[in-house]
Amino acid sequence: MMLTENRVAQMRVTPKHADFQVATQQLVEARRLSNTLNYVARRVTDQRSLNYEHNRTVVDKRRKHRNPYLRLEPLYQDPALIKLGVIKWLKQHRDISFKNTHAFASLAKILVKTLKIVLNAKIVQSVGVKLAEAWRSHAALLDRYWADLKSVSKPNAPGYKRKFGFVEYTKQAIQGGQKQPAHQSAITRVTPTGWDTGVELPEGLTLAAITSARLIPIHDQAYTLEVLYTISVPEGPRVEFDKPGEEPPLAAAMDLGGDVLGAIVFSDARTPILVNGKPVKARNQHANKKNSRLRAIHDLERGNIFEQLKRRAFLEETPTPKRPHPIASNQLDRLWSRRNDQINQYLHTASRRVINMLADAGVTLLAIGWNTGFKSGLNLGGRNNQFFAQTPHARFRDMLIYKGRAAGIEVRVVEESYTSKASFLDGDHIPTFGHGDARGWKSSGRRVHRGLFQSAAGIRIHADVNAAYNILAKHVVRVDPTRVVTDTGVVVHPVWLFMPGLSHKPGVNGSCDSGTR
Repeated sequence: MMLTENRVAQMRVTPKHADFQVATQQLVEARRLSNTLNYVARRVTDQRSLNYEHNRTVVDKRRKHRNPYLRLEPLYQDPALIKLGVIKWLKQHRDISFKNTHAFASLAKILVKTLKIVLNAKIVQSVGVKLAEAWRSHAALLDRYWADLKSVSKPNAPGYKRKFGFVEYTKQAIQGGQKQPAHQSAITRVTPTGWDTGVELPEGLTLAAITSARLIPIHDQAYTLEVLYTISVPEGPRVEFDKPGEEPPLAAAMDLGGDVLGAIVFSDARTPILVNGKPVKARNQHANKKNSRLRAIHDLERGNIFEQLKRRAFLEETPTPKRPHPIASNQLDRLWSRRNDQINQYLHTASRRVINMLADAGVTLLAIGWNTGFKSGLNLGGRNNQFFAQTPHARFRDMLIYKGRAAGIEVRVVEESYTSKASFLDGDHIPTFGHGDARGWKSSGRRVHRGLFQSAAGIRIHADVNAAYNILAKHVVRVDPTRVVTDTGVVVHPVWLFMPGLSHKPGVNGSCDSGTR
């Protein structure tokens, strides 16, 4: 049986590209339209909130014309809304919900004429769809907030886009831009509507597999055209370990971390592998350091200008100016764009190396430990909190999932509570957080310091390797602890996996190739 998976191909659009000006115009006009639509939605929502606070009235669909909650008369005199020409629309749609795409679609028809925006109808529609999704998410967060006021903070309404918008092209918008009426399988360039030349598709990708595309601004000198397409991969059989009379298949488990991006252990007790995570830490530290320096410079410049305006307003007895918006500069955009590119490259290389290594070893199942919300409420210290929160573990996990499936390896994402505390060498029972067996549970071993775990018998083991073995025991198969302890009573040392070209040390025994994405 074949499975259909969604994939993304990214192409960079720079000022040297023939369609760069067209792309810039579409992004700017999409921002104008999105912000104007959002402005109207926020004004209506704020007025309804004021009505509710003053009247404490719940919407009654049988008495909409009497309900003070739906009265929008104060907005009918708003000069900005009058200039936009939406007063008649507001009178006709007093009870409309902005969680519905239809609200933004009908409002966009008016604003496109008022603002003289030249955008394809499909792009205009996609702007409304994205805004409706944002307002639906906002409504869901509000419901969660009112249900439990102490657990979460009150969410803000969807904000405005500062610099550029977000342009999404449907399949029809991409096909409409094609110059040649050839078969889709023969087209090797994608040309969104309004573009002249388009971009060359990666090798093996044709227009027939493309479902949509989106243009995302990185900074003012570079955009990314993301092409979304589908691919068919075979669905492998579910791996089972309890078949009598058959040799159990080879399985592996991974524990995600910081300096050790992933600790990998095997069900046959072969030497564990540690994926180096320090290059990610180094790139984050470098970006944070430069970010701090650039923001200090900008804060000084903007602070001096603000103080001058404030003093002038005091002398001229005019209203005090507002503080400037948060910093958004091209230097900062380029800094974080480069950091994101470097980390994405590293994660792609590391995930490809891991999957190639597991496939060569004959692994048929990989269990990855994952706890939802494990980065919330971190208490590792300021530096470690920043590093651990900035490490994109979810992105690394997703890369392993789709690359493993393509290689015929079943990847399971499993719960990992108490796997770091339990002692693998002592055979501890591993409870599940929130269940009854977790009450009064204590580990036989203890953490000596970060990176080192000690069993009740005094045998020391790498802490991440201990957690990975516990993940394997909790969800797949338990490995006999005596198989990982040498005759001298020492646990076999794991081997580090370094990325050539991205770190300064060779690969595992110098025998692993970086592979492709």
